[in-house]
Amino acid sequence: MNGYDGSLINNLLANPWFLRFYHGENAGIWAGIVTSMYQIGGVVSLPFIGPSADTYGRRFGMWIGCVLIIIGTLIQGVATRENGVKQFMGGRFLLGFGVNVASAAGPMYVVEVSHPAYRGIVTAIFNCFWYVKYLIYL
Repeated sequence: MNGYDGSLINNLLANPWFLRFYHGENAGIWAGIVTSMYQIGGVVSLPFIGPSADTYGRRFGMWIGCVLIIIGTLIQGVATRENGVKQFMGGRFLLGFGVNVASAAGPMYVVEVSHPAYRGIVTAIFNCFWYVKYLIYL
């Protein structure tokens, strides 16, 4: 979820069509606010992460996070020239919110459902495969 969005926004900011469509530029405050809306959504989600995963369960936390990711992606994808960058940034905000909720519930769920004999190994290698993904993308 995180790596794909970082690659996507970096490529979009280098794309002349994207910049013309949204009347933007690849420098200054415009590029900064469009890029940082993802992180702003993640920061705003912090008070909701614990209650969503602890009260309703880890699967619900991952589910609601992924639903928010899908909605945020759709909002970004259908952004029009009229609503333009405001709609695109709203989608990025929702995407960052959902990624944070899903990413917080996922590791806890993996640890809880793994067999006790393998729990230590699964926990140890859980985030190690983050970098394997990048090798596959190369």
